[in-house]
Amino acid sequence: MGDTYNVSGQAGAVGPKARAKQINLYQGGSVPTEGIDLPQLARELEELRQALKREATTREHDSIVATVGEAAEAAEKGDQPEALGKSRKLGRWALNAATAIGAGVAAAAIKGELGI
Repeated sequence: MGDTYNVSGQAGAVGPKARAKQINLYQGGSVPTEGIDLPQLARELEELRQALKREATTREHDSIVATVGEAAEAAEKGDQPEALGKSRKLGRWALNAATAIGAGVAAAAIKGELGI
């Protein structure tokens, strides 16, 4: 009846009339999985959470603050995939704040997960 498209991996648009404009495709996980100091990441994420909490002015900011807390908790438990997965959701506001407070490990994790 119709066309069938089997896509394995990322795709911006699929099909004869598909269009994609102004999109960014990236694959997270660009931070090396080995060599990340999880205790340091946990400490820096907690510092970042406190800093963001002081600056939060919107519900979106509140959500990011909560996600930073979840990432810190995962790092404390030694769950690197969960900590990095949460970092992928943080965005530029958290990245800029991490850089500003000197949280280099957290900034690198966020930056890597954002594909920047």
